[in-house]
Amino acid sequence: MPLASRACSGPERGPRRPWLAACLLLWLLTLAAVPAWAGHAAIHQHRAWLLEQAGGDMEAPPAATVDPRTLGPAWREVALPFMAPRPLDIDPLSAGGTITRWFRVDLPAGLEGEEVLYLPRWQTIGRITIYADGRLVYHSRGGPVWNGFNLPLWLPLNITQDEPPPQQILVRLVSPVDAGAGLSSLWVGPRDELIWQHRLREALQANIPFMASAAFLAIGLFSLAVWSRRRSETAYLLFFVSSALFFLRCIHYYSGDRRPLMPEDWFGWITVNSLGWLLVSVYFFTFRLHPMRYVWLERGVLAIMGLTTLVTLPPLHWLAPVADLAPAAYLLQLVVMVVVTVVALWAARRSGNRAALVMAGWNVTNIPIGVHDWMLQNMLISVESLYLLPYTGMGLFVLFMSVVFQRYVGAVTEAEQARQQLQQRLLQREQELSLSYQKLRSAEQVQMLAQERQRLMQDMHDGLGSSLMSALHAVESGQMSEAEVAQVLRECIDDMKLAIDSLEPVQTDLLLLLATLRFRLAPRLQGSGLTLDWAVDDVPRLQWLEPRSALHILRIFQEVLTNIIKHARATRITVRTAHDDTHVTVTVEDNGVGFDMPAPVTDVTSPPRGKGLGNLLRRTAQLQGEARWERLPQGTRFSLRLPLQRQPG
Repeated sequence: MPLASRACSGPERGPRRPWLAACLLLWLLTLAAVPAWAGHAAIHQHRAWLLEQAGGDMEAPPAATVDPRTLGPAWREVALPFMAPRPLDIDPLSAGGTITRWFRVDLPAGLEGEEVLYLPRWQTIGRITIYADGRLVYHSRGGPVWNGFNLPLWLPLNITQDEPPPQQILVRLVSPVDAGAGLSSLWVGPRDELIWQHRLREALQANIPFMASAAFLAIGLFSLAVWSRRRSETAYLLFFVSSALFFLRCIHYYSGDRRPLMPEDWFGWITVNSLGWLLVSVYFFTFRLHPMRYVWLERGVLAIMGLTTLVTLPPLHWLAPVADLAPAAYLLQLVVMVVVTVVALWAARRSGNRAALVMAGWNVTNIPIGVHDWMLQNMLISVESLYLLPYTGMGLFVLFMSVVFQRYVGAVTEAEQARQQLQQRLLQREQELSLSYQKLRSAEQVQMLAQERQRLMQDMHDGLGSSLMSALHAVESGQMSEAEVAQVLRECIDDMKLAIDSLEPVQTDLLLLLATLRFRLAPRLQGSGLTLDWAVDDVPRLQWLEPRSALHILRIFQEVLTNIIKHARATRITVRTAHDDTHVTVTVEDNGVGFDMPAPVTDVTSPPRGKGLGNLLRRTAQLQGEARWERLPQGTRFSLRLPLQRQPG
């Protein structure tokens, strides 16, 4: 079996897909790049006849027809591709005039069918015109400088299929004498035979660089958005600046034969200077991958680029047009690139930063590539070559994105770690707060128990203890009868019961507290021959009602009812409740002899008439309430007014 057949058939065992894909790719590349190898009918012209004439108008519309016999006899045979290098020693300010170059290509006989002309590339500062058998078929319509020279030409040579193919091709290049000119070899043949070559060439020369620059610009906009949130990370800003400059630089590779949307001088100014500033941004990015700084170099590069940008401004065209200064500007940028690349590589090696070393190493490849593109721009090498800086720029941007992506992932990872650390700290803080709350709760409970114990002791000392001591002293001195002693003991028992009742949970319900008092004092009232009218209506809950306050209320009404039993000689007691938006009022009325007061007693500041009355007013003040007595035609009315919401303190 032949080697090629064996290679494409693949091994007898194992998967065949990689071999099939490789064979298919090889077949497509063969069809796209070199269809002539397979014996296609397309004609590849490497020779032409050249006629050079002084003068020529680059702006005037070309003639519709041209007879080569009328152009002159001084034709000479030249090889294609043809290069007339751009002279570098001619004064750009001198009025050198223009030159017209005619290229005549005689096609062999026997062509038939629909034929097309495929011209991979031409280059000059000027215009190109193409004739087929003396008939105009194409004329560049762009400006003299940015005229679509980087786009391969694809021209049908037959107006109709019935028309015979032409026998002669004339190519006319008009340009300044100091601009140089270049013309590639050309192809003539059927459309289907040449379309793949044309598409591949168009992609390599124009489409791929432009689409890649647009993709990098889109990523650069994302990088700009990231930088707007992380201003300290200048790498994101430099990536955006570099992507924008790379996009501006690649526009002229894709620009067609129509005039640009802006004035041609400004378009040229942007194109020429965007390359230099792109180099500056790239090297600034490289320098910021490590801590080493070369301020003198950065300032020098900025000064050179600023001066170049200023000198090439279109308003200063009296100094020299941008097109004339472009080779010198590119050469200066190449020198700057060499110097900065060497320093960047040396600094990267000293710093030991791997990313900076890779970036600087890749920048080294820009030096020979830059020399190649500068020579191609000045027609010092074959015009059929490709400008390669866009492709090294693509590789550079891949490295750019790798570094920026690593920084972005690092920032995200750092943020995630910070978030996890914050969560752990919050969890620890919550645990500490929970433990502290438990300690405070325990301390509060201990303090509350101590306060309740102190309160009960104080109440028992002031109330029950005082009554028992008085009774004991009276009994020992023989001043009290058995009935009086029994009465004192009953009152002491009532005091103790009320103290115990105050500890019961009343759930902020004042009516429940009053009902407890009624239950405790009912036997004493009945024993004293008093009738109790319980005219109590529903009232709002008192949210501040707790054991201490409950005991104050019980003591107040105990004191009031005890005074009625002892002193009023009443037969009926009526208890009522009422409320408004801010207060609840409890009134106790009796039909006794009345309670004469020299002045109304409403608060603790009023002069008391006895110890019991003073205790009552003190308790009322602690409740932030108001106590009032009123003399009735028959009896007395006592009112206790309590707030719905108590002030803190």
